Amino acid sequence: MRELALLTQAKPAKNPRTDAVRKLSVKLGKIIEIKCGGSRLVSHAELLAFQGALKTMSKDSALKLKKSIIKHGWIAPIFVWNNNNIIDGHGRMLILAELVKEGYIIDELPVVDIDAKNKKEAAKILLAINSKYQDITDEGLYQFMAEMDLAAIDLDDLAMPDIDLDIFKSGYFEGFEPVSADSQGRLDEKTKIKCPKCGNEFTT
Repeated sequence: MRELALLTQAKPAKNPRTDAVRKLSVKLGKIIEIKCGGSRLVSHAELLAFQGALKTMSKDSALKLKKSIIKHGWIAPIFVWNNNNIIDGHGRMLILAELVKEGYIIDELPVVDIDAKNKKEAAKILLAINSKYQDITDEGLYQFMAEMDLAAIDLDDLAMPDIDLDIFKSGYFEGFEPVSADSQGRLDEKTKIKCPKCGNEFTT
């Protein structure tokens, strides 16, 4: 009995190769931080695709998503049904697979379990999650950026289907050149910027 108790308390043997890969990834800064929570944690290798060919992702969007994950970390849980079927998060999982091949490491992923009676109901929930009920407007985006002190460069890694980012940037930010310290006065002073589209003034 004592031997059995000791056996059940024993820690799993470490894999030297796995440890070496992890140390190298840490040294190279190839770690994807988990910055969210969930109802439980699951290894990314255990999660299964559920949406089939419902959606596609362009190379440009895939690159932006990859940069976003590297920059911001894992910022939202995966929604799952029936233990490990992905309801929301397919795109991020596709990119994560690429990042893992490139030597990035990530701990177990936070997941949120979605209640559904059967596969059909789960499919309806998937479509509901992916439905789009609101639009982002140019003016709304500009006002939000002004309130949150965001710059045009903060949009570079985003995919926003409602907005043509090139047109938006040229329309709202073209001509807004940084001023010198002498002309600005104190660097921490507030300045007003007038939107060329709506005419509203924003303090930045």
